[in-house]
Amino acid sequence: MVISPDFYSTIEDDQVVEHQPTVDTVKISQAYLQSEPVRGENPSVFKYRFRYSPAEESLAFAAQFYDFFDIYSYSSRSMSDARPKAQ
Repeated sequence: MVISPDFYSTIEDDQVVEHQPTVDTVKISQAYLQSEPVRGENPSVFKYRFRYSPAEESLAFAAQFYDFFDIYSYSSRSMSDARPKAQ
């Protein structure tokens, strides 16, 4: 799963309407990753955090480009196992 707080549901009256499930997920992701160090050799262009949990067999990742475009990603063994298998 990949999300971004920069993805919006729609525009109404010249205003963006946030996708509330995405906003909630971003907040949870930020809290989950806040104790991880910020990495990146050129942080003005790209910086990231990640967290691997062996107990949960999960990986969380957050990246920021040019100090304004954020993406978050999460995957786990249980999510992978729940996906429909290709025919």
